[in-house]
Amino acid sequence: MRNWIPNQHGAWAFLITPILVAAVIAQAAPMQQLLLLIGWLAAYCFSFYFGLTVKGWRRPDRFSRYRAQQFTYGLVAAGSAAVLATLHPQLQIGRAHV
Repeated sequence: MRNWIPNQHGAWAFLITPILVAAVIAQAAPMQQLLLLIGWLAAYCFSFYFGLTVKGWRRPDRFSRYRAQQFTYGLVAAGSAAVLATLHPQLQIGRAHV
């Protein structure tokens, strides 16, 4: 289990606070909030283990060491994004509404 949860303890508050505040302000449906939270956390975990892979460029096992974590977290993040895009097509990422 230790190899599946990032060890950056202080990052969890910085990670969870923006998504919870945004969900409350936007008054999103509970299912939207849950999918956003799952995708957000999975994307963070994916980027954490991808960063470890990049930082360990001298290690011969760098690509295989965190492959399972990257695959699993990437799949969960992409899956939650796909479900959100399918169920709520009005959610447009990267488009500013002025």
